[in-house]
Amino acid sequence: IPCGAVLSNTQLNAKASVPGTFDYTPAAGEVLVAGKYMLSVTFTPTDESNYTTAQATVPATVAMATPAIAWSMPDPIICGTALCSIQLNARASVPGTFDYAPEAGELLPAGTHTLSVIFTPTESANYETTQASVSITVVKATPGIAWSTPDPITYGTRLSTAQLSATASVTGEFNYTPGAGALLAAGEHTPSVIFTPTDAANYTKARAAISLIVRAQ
Repeated sequence: IPCGAVLSNTQLNAKASVPGTFDYTPAAGEVLVAGKYMLSVTFTPTDESNYTTAQATVPATVAMATPAIAWSMPDPIICGTALCSIQLNARASVPGTFDYAPEAGELLPAGTHTLSVIFTPTESANYETTQASVSITVVKATPGIAWSTPDPITYGTRLSTAQLSATASVTGEFNYTPGAGALLAAGEHTPSVIFTPTDAANYTKARAAISLIVRAQ
């Protein structure tokens, strides 16, 4: 029987050839720790004038129990998010310690990954070490683009890095529209940029735009 199971008439089920009462040791309702036992019974016949008290024993093994692990699949996270207790939040039916792989603080690349845990119960004499796993999706991150509104320029001034000055949170290439060297008519314009990250496996392209005033001469 598994550790934690209560002794009942499933185990304490002796029968006698005559009516009487059974006195079991250990008794019904007891919970045994893991190990090997000898269950014993003393039978007292109703007709004590013609029958003697009798005894019997049977061996019983109480096996180590396997703790139940509850661990729901976590929500997707964005690439660059460190694993923490929000994802590594397995629970067990008994006290013990959790050893996660990958562990808290690790950064996973974009894609689908398997998180696993080994649970070691505090009461190791009665409960087995067990494992569990869940999958997690890491989605590509969108780079942050910083691009301040440039000062107005005078008609005839070609666009340069003074206006096309976007920066990104990761390395990559900027493709401006209109590009460097362009001459814009007087008025208000909206230059834009498409940023392509070097690490395309973990980051998406990003777009940004600003307002630029071109003054007439």
